[in-house]
Amino acid sequence: MSALATDTALRRAVVALAGEGAELWHHTITPWHSITFSGERHRLRLKLKDQDHVDVVIGRIDDGQLRLAGKLLADVQVIELCGDADCVWLTIELLVLFEGCET
Repeated sequence: MSALATDTALRRAVVALAGEGAELWHHTITPWHSITFSGERHRLRLKLKDQDHVDVVIGRIDDGQLRLAGKLLADVQVIELCGDADCVWLTIELLVLFEGCET
């Protein structure tokens, strides 16, 4: 799977996982490498309806519901969470490792 295909698949998977009312506002990708693995760090900013919606999204990610063919989701971090009466902004960072010999 190419980097562009991974990018598109990840965006679609996160928006589908977040469900109705979720909007993806920003997505950045940074290459990541260690001695034994290679992958990408993806930072995504989502606009969600309310705190309950945030809890559902994080719960689904924690339950392993975010999957990408040929990739391993190695780490997920909540980077920022802020909101007001109208919406909540959630910024998450995902470390996606390539499976196989792509180093």
